[in-house]
Amino acid sequence: MYKKASKYGLSYTIIRVVFVCIGRICCYYRSSWILSSNANNYVLRTSLMQIVVQKKGDLGREMVVTIPASEVEKMMTERLEEVRVNVSLPGFRPGKAPLEVVRKRYAEKVGMDVQRDLIAETMPKAFDKENVRPAGQPNVNFGTLSEGKDYQYTIAFDIMPEVAPKKYEGLKLVRHTTTVDDKLVEKSIKELAKTRRMFKKVDGAAKKGNITKITAKGFGKDGKAIPGAEVTEFPLELGSGQFIPGFEDGLIGKKAGDKATLELTFPKDYHAKELQGVKAKFEVDVLEVQSAEEPKLDDEFAKSLGLTDLADLKAKLKERLEADVATASEQRLKRELFDSLDKDNQFEIPESMLKAEFETIWRALMEDMHRRGVTFGMMGKTEDEVRAEHRELAARRVRLGLLLAEIGRKHGVEVKEDEVAAEIEKIASAYGPSADKVRQYFKQPQARNEIIGPLYEKKVCDWILSTGKLTDKTIDADELLAEIAG
Repeated sequence: MYKKASKYGLSYTIIRVVFVCIGRICCYYRSSWILSSNANNYVLRTSLMQIVVQKKGDLGREMVVTIPASEVEKMMTERLEEVRVNVSLPGFRPGKAPLEVVRKRYAEKVGMDVQRDLIAETMPKAFDKENVRPAGQPNVNFGTLSEGKDYQYTIAFDIMPEVAPKKYEGLKLVRHTTTVDDKLVEKSIKELAKTRRMFKKVDGAAKKGNITKITAKGFGKDGKAIPGAEVTEFPLELGSGQFIPGFEDGLIGKKAGDKATLELTFPKDYHAKELQGVKAKFEVDVLEVQSAEEPKLDDEFAKSLGLTDLADLKAKLKERLEADVATASEQRLKRELFDSLDKDNQFEIPESMLKAEFETIWRALMEDMHRRGVTFGMMGKTEDEVRAEHRELAARRVRLGLLLAEIGRKHGVEVKEDEVAAEIEKIASAYGPSADKVRQYFKQPQARNEIIGPLYEKKVCDWILSTGKLTDKTIDADELLAEIAG
């Protein structure tokens, strides 16, 4: 029954996350995973370890690492000695208990530490020795550490694909912009006033401009309920064009408590293809009718928003609109750049990275849909269809991240420390009294990647754009600003 599906697609927040995640993948591609080790004195002779690698598809690999029992025992003994000098056991002076007594008491715990540290020390060297670069965190089967036996563990991982960037220099792209004039400012003020409306119950008949709270359900010719064609206590503004043609007109003249049966036809361009041109019957309960009174646009209205007067409000709105236009213009240009790169650079991506990115974007979508009370039916699609679409989006994100990272590496693009510090300070300053907590947070390596990734992505994109030709084109403000609309 909803006229436009776009209201229920990805919000600006999720679209923005897409760009951030591309930056994060760029950052990851340039770094490597870390597994910490507590090893102190003992140095494992990794040249003695045996490595067997098996292919599992084009990019999947399984690596079995075997460490001789003699090397395991040396590390075990070293650790038990460290424990022995620091513990007190009944019947012995501190630090003087026999090693075998300590072994019986602490072998299991020390063995777990040794197992972890053996993997931490040998896994990176095994990758180096086999000249492979893992994509994502490897999946490790720790195996079993047994006295007197070789220690063997297994690593399942994907390798990074060979990325050979094509057709990324000398691109011809269009940079869209618009004019922030008085007309656009006035329109924005009216939209702002609409959010500050006062609502009052109406006992009489509903008219255009009134808000009707309704519960409705749509049925097909066969009498069966149409998936997604249902709302509960929905505030519908008559004349807003939110629902399909004829629905809102059919409620004009109705009062609270009235019921209505509307026989309508879905538009031929309706977003859900299976409903295009379909005749349907809607059973509607009008629960409440409200009138909406907008505030007077004067100095008092501006003061209610914490501003000096109406002129101050207009000036602030103009500043915000100019910033929004700049953001929308940059975002649209970046999207067109990504479209061009994606079209000309198709290559296989690691399944592990695809899975991780899909889970990230799917979680964001589910949270967004829950917050807005949206169902798959309202989107005119099944869950499987939406999953397939977002798996494609996740694949695009991973592919573009790997591509941009390789372009940046190839052309020496780097993010400097002062650039990271400036961005952290910019973010921290927006948090006022909590600024120090923000600065502290970004001292963590993973948190810094949240800054470095997007900065690196932007620098690579800027480099690509600097090699091409941009043509400026002025378009309608609504069209451009829709780029960042929620």
